[in-house]
Amino acid sequence: MKNFFNLFFVLMTSFHAQANPLSTNLREYILSSDLGQYHATLSAEDSDKLIQTQLQVATECLTDEGQCEHALYSLRTTAEIKANQLGSPLYQQTFLFLQDSYTQLAQGNGVFTPLRIPVAFAQQRIELMRQTIIKATLARNGQATPLNYPGSYPLLLQLYQANNPSILYVSEFDESLDLANPITQSYKTLLIALLKHHAEKGVGRTALLSLMGDIFKDIVNKQTGRQLCEQCTTTFIVEYYSSSTEQKWYEEVDALEYVAYQVPEIIELEHHRIAFPHYYTRNVAQFILYFKVFFHENESLFMVDLNNFSSLDKAEQDLILDDVAHQFKNISVSPNFLRILHTTFRWLTATGQIESMLSSGAVLNGLASNQFNAGSHNKIFAVNIAANVILTKIPNIILGETQRYGCASDEWAPPQPFYMLLEDKCVYSPSFQTGKFSITASTTYGIQDQYDYEISIYHKPTNQTLMSRKISNREEITLKYSTLAPFNLDQMVMYISSTNPATRGDIASIQLSPQIFEKQYGGVIKNNRFYFVQELPERKFYRPRGDELGCPIIQLNKSQQQACLSEKFDLYNELPDYFYQNMTPIGYIAPLPAISIEQVLQQKKAEILALEQQAMVDAMSGLGWGPGACLSC
Repeated sequence: MKNFFNLFFVLMTSFHAQANPLSTNLREYILSSDLGQYHATLSAEDSDKLIQTQLQVATECLTDEGQCEHALYSLRTTAEIKANQLGSPLYQQTFLFLQDSYTQLAQGNGVFTPLRIPVAFAQQRIELMRQTIIKATLARNGQATPLNYPGSYPLLLQLYQANNPSILYVSEFDESLDLANPITQSYKTLLIALLKHHAEKGVGRTALLSLMGDIFKDIVNKQTGRQLCEQCTTTFIVEYYSSSTEQKWYEEVDALEYVAYQVPEIIELEHHRIAFPHYYTRNVAQFILYFKVFFHENESLFMVDLNNFSSLDKAEQDLILDDVAHQFKNISVSPNFLRILHTTFRWLTATGQIESMLSSGAVLNGLASNQFNAGSHNKIFAVNIAANVILTKIPNIILGETQRYGCASDEWAPPQPFYMLLEDKCVYSPSFQTGKFSITASTTYGIQDQYDYEISIYHKPTNQTLMSRKISNREEITLKYSTLAPFNLDQMVMYISSTNPATRGDIASIQLSPQIFEKQYGGVIKNNRFYFVQELPERKFYRPRGDELGCPIIQLNKSQQQACLSEKFDLYNELPDYFYQNMTPIGYIAPLPAISIEQVLQQKKAEILALEQQAMVDAMSGLGWGPGACLSC
């Protein structure tokens, strides 16, 4: 897909030389291709007959390899008999073409020239017909996919079967439609077979899409309170566009394709939108996005040994299905989802079409309410310690005001000599883990931090919020790469906003990228600001913390302090993060525009370089080497 757009128009331009009958253009195309070698000794009339045979072979071979082999064998036998009986160049060349085709098919190397070449000619024109019909469909339906949209291939097939010859006309080629010509008639037969090939799906795929359509119907009809569609569409139009040109291109994706794969990209057109039906833009679109997340987070659980499942008796199969259903119910998934689960299993098992299934251990990580875990037990434990154990030699009110001042400021180090780290007193270290991006929220020492912050992920192509969660003070949420892996991260923006009615609005816009999920990065929200933070290569035990909690610096060395703290709090594992300096701030993020961590790191690097250069200038100035200094004196 990435290079198809450019290649397609190169090919199209090569055939857009002048207005010719369609049969003439097809004849020239065949004769200039690898199939042209069989026409060199033939008259124009015999050549046209061989072209019809070549188109017939392509039509027969569209179905499957078995049908292709049967057709080639039958046609080859007939041509061989006539070649021996009549000795005409036409039948000799026809037999040679069929013999070579049969040999190529038997070799099974995946390249079958007799099918590839005629289909390429037809597909060029079909693609342009699809562009026309999709563009017209969007224009009639407010730039959205119709609620009962069957797809462009079925629509084109309906027009052909309704004997509408005008659909054959492609303005880009400006071909006259010589429908009475035998070559054009053979081409039309191939075209219809090709459209059927594109329009028809496998039995299992058709059943699953039908079930998805039933779910969409239930959601839409319940949402509107009226019966809007009997079989709501599962095919969506995708519009590709660019910021630098008015050129657009249209494709389609069905619900299952969208769930299983990323939408293909076109290099020349860097943006795309999924034109969901108007009635889908709320609940149905959300359902599809959530199901996509669920599918990919549990992808390894979808595949099971088919023999193992089929070897179970009915009671055992039902037991597994009931177990899966129970897990679905436990996390409050829509009953519609239960229905599709049961119906799919039972239908696929009954018809022998089962290809994959959810194991009984599947969980909806992508949809479960516990996807974002609130807080770390270590951090919560540390907060309780800080609240209950205070330095006796410093009055509580002084310590409290110092913390309040430090936590409400924009600085990352409250004033000495109180030996306070901002980290874990005012903000808490995120859980730095590969494949995850954690964000922690401050304490309530700052007025802004007394209100929840809302974190949401926006998906640009579907104009949908993929997920939205609130985080309170002293809590942590974690964004998993596996949740977003089925999407292109370039199309995802994370917004962080305050729920404070006095300052409601976005406080940060972050362009997601793979680097954000590297182990050393996290985020901190403090006093209505968002900061990227980085894990220290080696976390540092902060000795004054031990002093606060009855393990004094003066009397004990570092290891003795750590042993003292472990014994005091009866810990069997390592000390909580509270006793360590774990991170360093990278930079503060403004509300707009959306910025990636790569850009923040580049800015940080530029700032450090500028400071180093300024320090060098200052040092040289102190030695009398400043601007205007005489270097040769």
